[in-house]
Amino acid sequence: MKVPFVVPFYQNVDVSRTRDDTLPATPSASRITAPTTMAVRVELRYDDYPEETNWKLTDTVTSIILFESDSYTVPKALVSTEIPDLVPGRSYSFDVRDAAHDGICCTYGRGSVKILLLRQGPEIVDEEASLLLIHTGNFGTELHATITLPHA
Repeated sequence: MKVPFVVPFYQNVDVSRTRDDTLPATPSASRITAPTTMAVRVELRYDDYPEETNWKLTDTVTSIILFESDSYTVPKALVSTEIPDLVPGRSYSFDVRDAAHDGICCTYGRGSVKILLLRQGPEIVDEEASLLLIHTGNFGTELHATITLPHA
């Protein structure tokens, strides 16, 4: 599987130096816009024991962990995390672990995890075009889901 790689591209770049020959001149052409990427938002509402719960999002192609949650201590806190610059068409592994083996709902609070897909351009995340990918809280020790993003 080919992995897309975007390199900034300039046309008609002026590589001449300033008078003191230390700084390059500014490129004369505009930069070509990178292809559209996507972003996800993970919304996790913790139960009464947030210190028992952690999660991570991993790129299944490179095995790189893109985000790993911090340890939280505020019961029933809602924590929202956006992860930008995801590759359309690629799969990502989402894992939530609960050290007490009782999930985050419903014995000790009404915790939940929600993952939303946000379309993202070069600068703007369009929240109106979000798509719900996962919404649950009932799991034992671990929730594992593979999320495949649609092609742009």
